[in-house]
Amino acid sequence: MPTGPVNTLGKSDGGGDQADGDDNSRRPPAATGSSRGLTRRHALAAVGLVSLSTTAGCVDSVASITGNQASVEPESPGDDPDGTPGEFYYLLEQNDISVDELYHDTEENTLSLFYESDAEDEVESDDEIGIIYQVYSGGLLERGSDVQALYTEVVDGFDGQTTGWGIETEWIELLEDGEIDENQLWSAIVESKAYEDDDADGEDSDGNTTVDSTPEAETDTDGDGDGNGDDIGDDDAEATTDDEEHDGGA
Repeated sequence: MPTGPVNTLGKSDGGGDQADGDDNSRRPPAATGSSRGLTRRHALAAVGLVSLSTTAGCVDSVASITGNQASVEPESPGDDPDGTPGEFYYLLEQNDISVDELYHDTEENTLSLFYESDAEDEVESDDEIGIIYQVYSGGLLERGSDVQALYTEVVDGFDGQTTGWGIETEWIELLEDGEIDENQLWSAIVESKAYEDDDADGEDSDGNTTVDSTPEAETDTDGDGDGNGDDIGDDDAEATTDDEEHDGGA
């Protein structure tokens, strides 16, 4: 398994400064009170604030909550990929991500992924997140998908591992537009992580999330690519987004 967070975006040039200009309207919001950014509670809004794990493997149960959850099955991209949820499922498995369940919310146009983690520590867990991100960006969005967000739940993780995380497509668009850099994007993903203990999300006594989910390169990132979980520019491993036989991982 790879030894550090990975992506296909290439190395960051280090500075981590935010883009010039005062237009911050598209940036991920600070996660406080009524504006929580991309947290697990945001993710679970798609299933009526009921834990995704309680409905995994039971499509009828999900549908009874929202009426718009569709179970996704793997679909080979073939020679003419369309960036479908089924292709996303297929490419995840080609990259050694064990998909337990994948659902497409057809009303919100978001994906809810349950995956079985093989990670034994936080670094390996971040590797898995990096690979899933790569497949979401390169195997789904770059092939024409208009999916708005990916929400995840980790199945059978190690003690203390994140129980879920998420990413909004808009964040990737900000990266492509040069309004944020790789480190800021990774920081936002890291801050979306949830843990078994709610306090790990930074909640106050009223249950409001107090973590600032605005990606800052100088917060939780160092840009040195040393594989310590602070930089997604470490390209020791890359996700495969072609319809080809996977060689078993890095």
